[in-house]
Amino acid sequence: MEGENEKEDSVKDLIKKLKEVNFPFEYYIYKGIGHCYPEDIDEKVNKAIKFILK
Repeated sequence: MEGENEKEDSVKDLIKKLKEVNFPFEYYIYKGIGHCYPEDIDEKVNKAIKFILK
């Protein structure tokens, strides 16, 4: 999870490597924010925990 104003090449490289080894992941870009939390961060964290535990 990151803001659209914060994307770095290292993130793109990580996503590419995860796809190459078929590792399950979800990646979200939040429009209009940089290095800060979206207003619904509690919902996003709960969703992430559920994803990890499944």
